[in-house]
Amino acid sequence: MTKTTWQGDETEPAISSDMREQLRAASKTVQVDPSEIKLETKTLAGNVLFKNHRTVVFAMIDSEVLLPIPVVDRMTIGRVDHEAEQPVDVDLTPYGGREWGVSRRHATLYRTQHTLSLVDLKSSNGTYLNGVRLTPHQPRLLREGDEVRLGNMRFHIYFEE
Repeated sequence: MTKTTWQGDETEPAISSDMREQLRAASKTVQVDPSEIKLETKTLAGNVLFKNHRTVVFAMIDSEVLLPIPVVDRMTIGRVDHEAEQPVDVDLTPYGGREWGVSRRHATLYRTQHTLSLVDLKSSNGTYLNGVRLTPHQPRLLREGDEVRLGNMRFHIYFEE
């Protein structure tokens, strides 16, 4: 192994010519034929801008149910609990929320000026966005066409004016 030494006030260490050649050999560019690489591309999401929209539609998967939700700054999704101090804005009880594993205070829709985010409220059965479980209290942008799962209740998201 070659020993490197500092020379004066230089900011880089001096290296031997052998070490320099080893570095050059290791950093050579390799030509690749792009036609040999097979990459699967998949559009993960649609439009993220929510600025002119007033309503988000939860289209329940495997059902005819469409839930249009007029979105203000913050909307809590869950099930009604008559003893709770904080009511929910979107009650999924009539759609089998309890049976599908929706918590009383499951998630929040959070609107900014131009976007809409989903935040899990540390729900018992989790909140999923396109198959990925959300970390509680961390907002994730919603895009048109996304799949949201609250417990085992699944929806596709659409924006309306």
